Amino acid sequence: MRKRKNTPDTAEEQEEQEILSMQNETTSEESQEEEEANEAVTGHRDQSLPAKVERFTQRESLGNKSKISLKDILGGEILTRSTFRKQFGLIAVCVFYVILYITNRYQAQQELIEIEELKIELQKQKYYSLTRSGEFTIRSRQSQVEKMLKQTPDSMLVTPKEPPFIIRINTEEEE
Repeated sequence: MRKRKNTPDTAEEQEEQEILSMQNETTSEESQEEEEANEAVTGHRDQSLPAKVERFTQRESLGNKSKISLKDILGGEILTRSTFRKQFGLIAVCVFYVILYITNRYQAQQELIEIEELKIELQKQKYYSLTRSGEFTIRSRQSQVEKMLKQTPDSMLVTPKEPPFIIRINTEEEE
């Protein structure tokens, strides 16, 4: 003989299911009565996000399924289960932190790429500076300066033939 789904095996299990269903009915009736009382007092239902989330998480489950199937997940029925609704805040916080982690990692990677580009640019500038410093050293040697002076016809500067000497000035204190 074939057994129907979700049917109790014994009378005890049947009694337990009846008690649970009665408790669910009384709690859902009480929550509906509280909402109606709040609506009557305020004149309208609270439409703020925290109130909506609270109402969503306080709803009782639509079915007493204990097994989760692929059909439930793909069909979206898992979103209406009480375990999901009770953990909705935690799931939202986890999703927020995952998004924050991903954006932070992306930003860090972009900064690393920029740092590498700046290191390459700095290396190029160092080489350029070293090249210019070497060229300046070569051009500022005495032999190079004399050579350039000889090549320009309007220059009257000549290399001195006598060595330089120190001019001493006697002051009254030294005498």
